[in-house]
Amino acid sequence: MKFLDAFCGIGPWMHRDRLLPYQPHEILGLLDHFGIDQALVHSNFSADGGNAEWGNERLIDACNQSGGRFLPCLSLRPNPHRDECTMDGYLDLMRSCGSRSLWLVPSNLALWPWFFEDVANACIRHRIPVFFHRDMTNPEQLHQFCQAFPGLRIVLVGVGYGDDWWLYPLLRRFENLHVCLGHFYIPSHGPMRFLDHFKANRLIFGSGLPHFSPGGMVAHLMYADISGADRALIAGNTMEHLLNEVTL
Repeated sequence: MKFLDAFCGIGPWMHRDRLLPYQPHEILGLLDHFGIDQALVHSNFSADGGNAEWGNERLIDACNQSGGRFLPCLSLRPNPHRDECTMDGYLDLMRSCGSRSLWLVPSNLALWPWFFEDVANACIRHRIPVFFHRDMTNPEQLHQFCQAFPGLRIVLVGVGYGDDWWLYPLLRRFENLHVCLGHFYIPSHGPMRFLDHFKANRLIFGSGLPHFSPGGMVAHLMYADISGADRALIAGNTMEHLLNEVTL
């Protein structure tokens, strides 16, 4: 069974905890230790509020040196002053570096549908999965965004185990919304409880590296009382399928 970690940050960031690993070789060592085949990686620097272009440059360098273990998830923060920060510029960059997903970083937590219209429509057209971090939005903004772009493939990361009260209604309403397993999600009996309500292809494995060790989430999934087919979907097959469907 293949493990594809969909929630993994690499590289320096704005406010670094010196105890945390961040260099590519450190992350690769952890993937090896926990039996994770590949990781869909984003820039710690960009996700922490740093310049998206600078973070993407370091991310691409790390991916190029990983032997195919790192798959780049470019950070996107539109910049009206630079042509390369328009959606057309991002699509060109994605083609050149082999990226097939985007990590959306709204400025000032402003997930306005009208502001991201060009981005969302392009991602729908090209079937590009878009990642949001729970800390960068709130349930009402997320609902408005999903409602405005129901065809957009969204992967929500950083969800807490106490968020089911609003997350389940959103998942029922928007079939293209997925939730990432890591790092706080999901609690005891979670995979089984989740599968009582949704198909396994709505849940995607992610560790939360480098802030969290993959071990707990790997064990959480491996020892869950679910079918082997569902386990494989969560571990990596669903994310791999989403990436393979991208048309660039």
